[in-house]
Amino acid sequence: LGYLSTYIGGVFNTTAGIGPSSCSFNGMAHLWCGASRVDPWKKTPWVGLLGDNPIRGVNVGGLFVLEPWINKGFTTWNDDIRDQYTYCKAGAGNTSLSNSLKKHWDSFYTEKDFELMASYGINTARVPVGWWYFAAAAQQDPAPYITPDEDILTDMNHPITRVISFAAKHGIHVILDLHGAPGSQNGLDNS
Repeated sequence: LGYLSTYIGGVFNTTAGIGPSSCSFNGMAHLWCGASRVDPWKKTPWVGLLGDNPIRGVNVGGLFVLEPWINKGFTTWNDDIRDQYTYCKAGAGNTSLSNSLKKHWDSFYTEKDFELMASYGINTARVPVGWWYFAAAAQQDPAPYITPDEDILTDMNHPITRVISFAAKHGIHVILDLHGAPGSQNGLDNS
């Protein structure tokens, strides 16, 4: 299976000695070679929005959907508090937990972070969000989730809107990712 390793290395590792332009894959695949090769990203419908460049992106994870592996120091994760759902259930009526989450929205990523991303050539940010941030706009009850006081449809100070504004100010496009749908698919709220 050495040819398979060569093929995968050539297609997916742009620093490999053998690459797609060499077309040396023992007849396993047909690739456009040399000057006739066109990078696939050049044919995407959004390439013009990115200044005729490929997506160079980052994940702005852990901001709007708490996950213990990203937000290790945010709280004491355990069997009772294992995700944002259980954190918010524990926080019902607890001003301290509610305020901690609001502070997190204001400080986990700041405009300085987006300025730094842009300086590194980042042009796209994936922003995972949970359904509960849009519940009130859809006339649904987000309980037990703690949600921002600001209206997501009308208030430019809503944390999600603010993050999108930071990104836009620094030329970064946002992919808003519905990372938590109602009902869950894996027993945690991040699915």
